[in-house]
Amino acid sequence: MGPPMPMDDLKDLRKKLIFFGGIVISLWHIYANTLGTMPELTTSALHYGLFAALLALILPGLSTRVAIGVGVLALSTVAYVILAEQALFDRGLRFSTWDWIFSLATIILVLELVRRTSGFFIPAVILVALSYVIWWGQYVSGVMQFPGLSIETMAFRSYFGSDGMFGPIARISSTFVFMFIL
Repeated sequence: MGPPMPMDDLKDLRKKLIFFGGIVISLWHIYANTLGTMPELTTSALHYGLFAALLALILPGLSTRVAIGVGVLALSTVAYVILAEQALFDRGLRFSTWDWIFSLATIILVLELVRRTSGFFIPAVILVALSYVIWWGQYVSGVMQFPGLSIETMAFRSYFGSDGMFGPIARISSTFVFMFIL
């Protein structure tokens, strides 16, 4: 590996990645919403991944190298969910080690990006809801009692499921909301 890049070069690289990333995201959304015929999971996952990568570059507090690394991580989680979905169903919905790694990495990355953009409240609500589903819902009495789900089921529903991160809300965001804003 060569010598490290000077700071000015890294700042210029970051600005160029943000600029061209915004163009790529806009063009991809126009294609996906007009001519594209991709599965819903693919469209929603790409919407998340492209914006997560761009967000990592835009948000202050991360060095350019770390921001690029976070962006690459976001894109790799998207590539994995798209490429591994069929293999997961072929295994009878049994999680492999890689399924665990990528699903949990995605959940953690989403929580961190939400925290960085909107503060601690929304991630705290998400963590309370997830812990209710996984653990403490079974200890609540009355109508709020919930028998609970396994961590594997929660990870599957959050990452691969049609009612999770890449479900209807992401689909609305990637179609109506994005095209209206564009």
